[in-house]
Amino acid sequence: MNIHKLKHRLCLLVLCIALLASGCTQTSEETTSSTEVSEPVQSVSDTNNPNQLHEYSDYELDASYDENNCAVITLSGSGASSNGTGVSVSGSVVTITKEGSYLISGTLDDGQIVVDADKTDSVQLILDGASISCSNSSAILVRQADKVKVTLASGSQNSLSDAETYLSGDEDNPDAALFSKDDLIINGDGQLNITGNYKHGIAGNDDLVITGGTFEITSKSHALRGKDSVVISSGNFTLTSEKDGIQASNTEDSTKGWVQIDGGDFLIVSDGDGIQAETDLVINDGNFTITSGGGSENGPEHTSNMMGGRGMGGAMSRPDMSQTDMTRPDDGSAPPEAPSNENGTPPEIPSDADSAPAELTIGESTDTSQFPAFDPDDFDDASTDDTENTVSTKGIKASNSITINGGNFTIDSADDSLHSNYEININEGSFQIQTGDDGMHADAYLNISGGTIDITESYEGLEAVIIDISGGTIQLVASDDGVNAAGGNDFEMTEDGLVLKSTDETTASDPSQQTAPDTSAPQENTTSESTSQTTQEKTFNRGGGMMAEENTQLTISGGSLTVNADGDGLDSNGNITISGGNVIVLGPTSGADSALDYDGDASISAGTLAALGGVGMAQSIDSSSDQAVLMVTWDQTQSAGTRLTLCDQNGQIIFSLLPDKDYQTAVISTDSMTASQTLTLYTGGTTNSESQLITMGELSDGTKLCDVTLQEGLTSISQDGSERTQSFGGGGFKGGGGGRKDFAANPPSQNNEEAPTQENTTESEAQASSQNS
Repeated sequence: MNIHKLKHRLCLLVLCIALLASGCTQTSEETTSSTEVSEPVQSVSDTNNPNQLHEYSDYELDASYDENNCAVITLSGSGASSNGTGVSVSGSVVTITKEGSYLISGTLDDGQIVVDADKTDSVQLILDGASISCSNSSAILVRQADKVKVTLASGSQNSLSDAETYLSGDEDNPDAALFSKDDLIINGDGQLNITGNYKHGIAGNDDLVITGGTFEITSKSHALRGKDSVVISSGNFTLTSEKDGIQASNTEDSTKGWVQIDGGDFLIVSDGDGIQAETDLVINDGNFTITSGGGSENGPEHTSNMMGGRGMGGAMSRPDMSQTDMTRPDDGSAPPEAPSNENGTPPEIPSDADSAPAELTIGESTDTSQFPAFDPDDFDDASTDDTENTVSTKGIKASNSITINGGNFTIDSADDSLHSNYEININEGSFQIQTGDDGMHADAYLNISGGTIDITESYEGLEAVIIDISGGTIQLVASDDGVNAAGGNDFEMTEDGLVLKSTDETTASDPSQQTAPDTSAPQENTTSESTSQTTQEKTFNRGGGMMAEENTQLTISGGSLTVNADGDGLDSNGNITISGGNVIVLGPTSGADSALDYDGDASISAGTLAALGGVGMAQSIDSSSDQAVLMVTWDQTQSAGTRLTLCDQNGQIIFSLLPDKDYQTAVISTDSMTASQTLTLYTGGTTNSESQLITMGELSDGTKLCDVTLQEGLTSISQDGSERTQSFGGGGFKGGGGGRKDFAANPPSQNNEEAPTQENTTESEAQASSQNS
């Protein structure tokens, strides 16, 4: 036989076998032969990819079917008919009992599709123009199967609607218009409209996987709910829910209750959370518009918090220091005495302050026994079940971790826009955020390495115990603190990271929960003088006069961060470390807060920092900082919109900022600033760039304030160049006593000199200017 003819016949034989193997269940009125559905053999995901909690199988992605080889179910008002023996019809209830593919079309006014197959069976339901309503249960109920795949036929319009009240005594406990007790897969190119009159739109007790389709869902409870997991690779979703838009709810198994979204377009309007995972949530791509809890205008009322404590706010009001300058007078005299009663003792806190602590003013008693004890249950944001009245109103929430690797997010949330009870990782993505509470809040870790984040409205912009910013572009507006690292005393550091302390340990480490010692009897003083001095320094020589929290850290090593805050700009109850990136802080104009606020240490070794704010509680960077820092304090508030510039002796800009808020202090540091360098400070003028912050170029028509020679670490001056000694070290309680240089050797230049320009500066004038400097 001709070898080519043999090959041709073999190819035809292989093709025929393949066609037979790929067909749907072939049905007739007499017999039904089922095609065995293979288990997943290939994944489209990288098995080593830590961002993939789920690996999609070919079965989940395959929306194909052969209409000629499928069992046909035709719905007709009050009844239905079928040509398959795997289907039984009883009145308006259609029951499927065998593995295979079933093509469903027509209208069922008051009935139900039930899948009750063997535990090893895989069933495919193809909805092709199907409309199903049920007055006493779910429209589609999957009672038993290994897995069920619902395929939305291309170009089809389908709808499901369930009852407002379900029949009692149903042991399946259905609670959604499309409900499955086992794994549920939805794919295809068609559209599915769902009205969840009872509770959920789509719900599964195991895994819910969606790889395609267009969905419009309105539900009394959650729109999409998978108890063990929710996985979405693509699709178009319009979800309106009276609780969560998307939820994975398993609270019993720490390996379940997670959500993974790899793409799709989402418009979510939820009375509860937009997306909620009981354990982990990973988003790799997609477009998300989320409004939760009615949006930011429905956010909670806030009371400023000086105490920290997992950053959750508190009842303690900040003192009004807008008219108070706590810096040491230039004549070297002591600062104003603290307020006292006639007998010289500080005024006592009213004894009737049981429900809320009294407002404190500098010098008043700081007895913390009046503050409510920390209760971990107050911060348990685990998802509420359907019997509870409290509804969480966050945009995106997870109990363990949130990881964002891409996508576009527009979030308007009443509560936090992104919230994790432990960790948030932002690697990429674009965020437009409005929130009535925090922009991004993690109880333990918040890590940002990339992406674009624009928080236009928030109470606090970014909040966690440990905040690490290594990349990305961040702009945020906050009515309280812009970036807040707080709550470290509630955790202990282990080999595996931060672990929440037990209630007893938390009480021991939190002074607000400790019982005051009995001072009625004489106490033996066993503390050495050096130890006492160290303790006093730790207690009082920190920002805000508080002891530094252990484990609390704000680290910035890259990226761009711009903060506009009415409270503290950068606030850490522990340390602040800057080793790269560009940081602009437009802090408060009142004296009760500051652009920089820390209770431990603050240092900068690389990058650019510009922190502007009020004078009353102002802090700078530590005097021992590796990179040179200049702090300037004015005798009156400077108006927004006036450029502030530092030039070197060649007239080149090394720092220039156009602030859009009033300020009275400025802390400036760039990697072009070094000790022994003489710089000239200007206000006003124009530059060759319209950027808010520039670190090169030339200044024209600026008004010269003074010359200053930088010291090692921190140099602190007044606007005329004179040395300024701060009682708040470095501007605050911590950071050293300001600049230490003897300015007599280099007296400051007179004010109101114009900045030299290339057009009007001669070589001799430039040399004279250099000599005078």
